[in-house]
Amino acid sequence: MVLRRILVFPLQTVEGLVTFIVPLAVLLDRVLRRSWRSLGQAVLSGIAGHLVAVAAMTGLVAWGPTALVMGLTVTASGTAQLGISTVFASMAGLLTGAGDRNSSTVMRSGWASLWVVLGMAVLRGALTLPGAVLSLLLGRVVGLLVRYVFGVEDRRAHGVTLVQRPAPGRDRRRTRGPYGPRPRGARLGRHHRCPPGLHRAGS
Repeated sequence: MVLRRILVFPLQTVEGLVTFIVPLAVLLDRVLRRSWRSLGQAVLSGIAGHLVAVAAMTGLVAWGPTALVMGLTVTASGTAQLGISTVFASMAGLLTGAGDRNSSTVMRSGWASLWVVLGMAVLRGALTLPGAVLSLLLGRVVGLLVRYVFGVEDRRAHGVTLVQRPAPGRDRRRTRGPYGPRPRGARLGRHHRCPPGLHRAGS
């Protein structure tokens, strides 16, 4: 029993650090980017994910089928308890509400860290695999629902920004001549031939 606690303690420490640092880093990233809408959605989704996970645990204990409750029950702490994590549900909701996974490096790192600590929790017996997946899905669904209700930020170019943006594949410093790109203002040399049907001025 003592050896088990010694081995599990580092994993618990890593999980605690990740569950504290990741939400803080995501919220700070939204503040630095001045993305106030996604900041509010992240906070709301995190709180809602926690509440939904608590409601799911209460509902399963009260009305859930015995087979389902037994499949989600863990005894890692010495007492039987339902293996649904409100912390992980809250983290998944916060990350989902903050925006797309590929919107920034912080978001990608946050999701990667969440998957790692979920796996660690399953390995040390704090959660069953179905409980870990259910916790993640609860937070994910809540975050997507919040984003659907409040909408997402439009990052497309409009107005002057759209006009000033160069077309894809176009170089402002060069213009394309009849035989390929050539510098703007350059004149045709003697070795260049005019296309058929065209004559140089003065000829």
